[in-house]
Amino acid sequence: MEKGNIYKRILMMLIGNVILGTGAGMLRAADFGVDPYQCFVLGIDKALKLGYGTTFVIVNAVFLVLMLVLARKMLNVGTLVNMFFLGYIIDFSYSVCMGITPSPSVIVRVVYFIVSILLITFSSAVIYTADMGVSTYDWIALKTAEVQKKVSFKWCRVGTDLVCVIIGLIFSIIPGIGTIVTAFLLGPLVSFFRTYCSEPFLYGRNKETQ
Repeated sequence: MEKGNIYKRILMMLIGNVILGTGAGMLRAADFGVDPYQCFVLGIDKALKLGYGTTFVIVNAVFLVLMLVLARKMLNVGTLVNMFFLGYIIDFSYSVCMGITPSPSVIVRVVYFIVSILLITFSSAVIYTADMGVSTYDWIALKTAEVQKKVSFKWCRVGTDLVCVIIGLIFSIIPGIGTIVTAFLLGPLVSFFRTYCSEPFLYGRNKETQ
């Protein structure tokens, strides 16, 4: 597999995670419903009451064990960066947004929501393309698409996101309109940004994506 410049890939992985956490925190501030994985983690945190950042690490540790068994080749330094730092970046981003706009108007919330979706999907595409290790959640859709071939990544991602929403609902986290929208949009938008942004940037040309 063509890897591209190692330094560029490391930079893409680091910046991608910062942008991802910023977008996820902004999505929480928009208050139209968090993304599907946050919905899942918030549900677990509601039961454990340890704080989102800490619960995020614990949940990802469980997924890491599964990843070691089922998708070891997708594990790399980026997996650990995502696992140990992303939850805290999300908390920080959310705090900054709420500090700037303690009582955001509907218009501000809509702006937060739109920008957050673009940041989350763009950064996810950057992280996948960097190939320095995906998150302990993202590997599930990627591995599914790789193994069965008949369903593209974007639809595998829609499936895993819907499962997260259902589990969050079981733990009394009521999904908002934003949660439902992101469950259906994240996969297709990530695929779009991989094809037209992150892969051309790393490889210098368009490559087919799943």
